[in-house]
Amino acid sequence: MHLSSREYEAFVRGQAAGLIPEDYPVPKNETQDDDLILHIGVMLSRTVGCRTKSGRLFFVEVAAFSEEYLPELIQKLPQLHPDVFFVTRLQRETFPAPLAGLADYFALGPGAMDEKDLAARLAVHCKDLTINKIRKGFELEFAPEPVSGAATTEQRMLLSERIARRAIPPVSRRTWEALTEREAAELLSQTPPEKPIPPAVRTAVRQYQRLSPEEKILFREFTTRNRGEQHD
Repeated sequence: MHLSSREYEAFVRGQAAGLIPEDYPVPKNETQDDDLILHIGVMLSRTVGCRTKSGRLFFVEVAAFSEEYLPELIQKLPQLHPDVFFVTRLQRETFPAPLAGLADYFALGPGAMDEKDLAARLAVHCKDLTINKIRKGFELEFAPEPVSGAATTEQRMLLSERIARRAIPPVSRRTWEALTEREAAELLSQTPPEKPIPPAVRTAVRQYQRLSPEEKILFREFTTRNRGEQHD
């Protein structure tokens, strides 16, 4: 099948939600996949850096139907995603295919729904959709086929962190979704572990975090001035 398992689930949920006509055939190529934008509508997406409670960095794909609602949805991530403790400023705009964006939307659960977001949705077909109709897409019981030997959540978190550090080249969304435990282990083995942070550096960071906002500004001005004097 042309679609990944995640995209196929989004397709089925999209039909249940009234975003995709029930008689619409499953896309078999990129062109048919792209044509779904006429039904699903334009989706605004961002890759958002988040941290777990233990401080580990990982990334979440977030999608909404309107530019106005997207920042609000991102701020709701700690309530919508079980692993998100807080949202960082590491964010970038992305342009996924229609079904990939829809999969990101459904992945956050019914808490992602918003009436104003739906009202601002831009689509050629199926324009008038209500919260109750969209909810059916979230509530649909979908049992994906079990994937043997899929990459673990721990591996994916480690990989996303190393991709962010550019220690590993980015991979396509479909490759990421189909990643096996063995392939993830091979990628992780190709990158050296992070060097331990010296105790003196940890102490300096802790001291800096205790400064007031005004003291931090003075500190940055002082260090910048000193660097300039050393170059002279």
